[in-house]
Amino acid sequence: MTLDWFTDFKEKLNSLHFDGLTPDELAELKKLKPDNEQEKIIKFWINHYYSRSHEAFDTVKDTYQEVLTIIDLYRASIKQYTDIDITSLFNSIREILAQTKIDIQSQQIQYLVQSKFHLEYEYNQRMHRILNLEKQNDQTRAEFHALHELGIFISSTLLLDNILKDAIDGIIGILDIPCIAILLFNKEKEFILQASYGLQQNTDIIIKKKINIIKGGLIQQFINTRKSQPFKADDVWQNEKIAEELKEISHLLRSVIIAPLIIADELLGIIIIGSNEPNSLSLQTYDLIKVIVPHVASAINNARLYNQVNEQAITDSLTELYNRRHFQEQLKYHFEYARRYNHPLSILMMDIDNFKGFNDTYGHEVGDFVLKNIAQIILKSVRTTDIVARYGGEEMIVILTETPKISAKLVADRLVKAVGKKPFVMSEKLSNLRVTISLGYATFPDDAYDSDELVNMADKGMYKAKKLGKNQVEHIN
Repeated sequence: MTLDWFTDFKEKLNSLHFDGLTPDELAELKKLKPDNEQEKIIKFWINHYYSRSHEAFDTVKDTYQEVLTIIDLYRASIKQYTDIDITSLFNSIREILAQTKIDIQSQQIQYLVQSKFHLEYEYNQRMHRILNLEKQNDQTRAEFHALHELGIFISSTLLLDNILKDAIDGIIGILDIPCIAILLFNKEKEFILQASYGLQQNTDIIIKKKINIIKGGLIQQFINTRKSQPFKADDVWQNEKIAEELKEISHLLRSVIIAPLIIADELLGIIIIGSNEPNSLSLQTYDLIKVIVPHVASAINNARLYNQVNEQAITDSLTELYNRRHFQEQLKYHFEYARRYNHPLSILMMDIDNFKGFNDTYGHEVGDFVLKNIAQIILKSVRTTDIVARYGGEEMIVILTETPKISAKLVADRLVKAVGKKPFVMSEKLSNLRVTISLGYATFPDDAYDSDELVNMADKGMYKAKKLGKNQVEHIN
């Protein structure tokens, strides 16, 4: 039977699906007293986050949520078995961890940028070795040329669009083929056309920007087995299954090679190489594709990781809205534009009503659920050009570009109504939670002449809405 907070905490740690704390860390944490060693406790968790992040540094893995999960277990155990007031302690831990997360992600971006130069060095070394081999060996010579082309585009950029363009240019230059398309696998499990050469503009694949996955077909096999071997068809018209699977382009192509882009058993996409003549893609072309494709996959994966780290640096991990730092950068840019060209710009500031009571009554898990759902309601209620951010705690803020006061009021009313009428269903026991928000708005140039004052006026409007009864929109004249 559990008798103290530390034993209860260790039992909770054992239920995690990832590593918790090391034995040394557990011993250190046990000695720290939550009531009078709070600075040491904060330092302990920051050090743990740094240590955990650097262990996964080369994978660019974000361990922030894992650390928060462990801290929440620690907090729950202390709260259950002691009478110590730990509210301010854990608020401080969360605030400092959030700032630490930004610092770590900035370091990861630098690491990823630097790794590009290490890759270039490795390619240059390999090309040098290949140059010294017998020039009579055709396959070795072809590998050298392929790596040479890849070395150029890998060392030049981490931007996905540029990598895809350079990859297509390089493959065409090496293989002298009439048609090529690169399709990447998205979250909806669709293969989306990202770059191509030699396809007519009225082709179905150009119009639809994707190909359909046939159940049991070749592409489905790539997904299921993660086999890295390309597939070669000398005459698509004689292969009914392939013709159906590639129906968006099969009427144009007779010979095809389909090569999967795979990194660590993860399918990133496919490269399709084709010709309108049957039996026109040689075994030498097939062998060269086998050499080239892994390097294209590696470059695409590097670009994807680079984009992920950049997104993490500007995004709130819980709501997936922009974070406050990115909001301030965007506000500065859009406000200067509005002032220079005398265009209207509006700010919406909103706060979830009685949110502390929500957390106290139902727990932080339900509070997080509410935050995430309200974030999605806001995103669906504004334009894609508007900037939506988590301003802090349960406060969210929106920049409405090119929006006068009357339009801002309409958007604000729509938001308050949308949140108020939505039933928040988390489980059978919590199937009809009702949540409301209070919202204030302000517009440039009507209400303020600098960006800070504009936010301040919207904030005052929000507090006025709360004071007048909540679940409404208010404005300060």
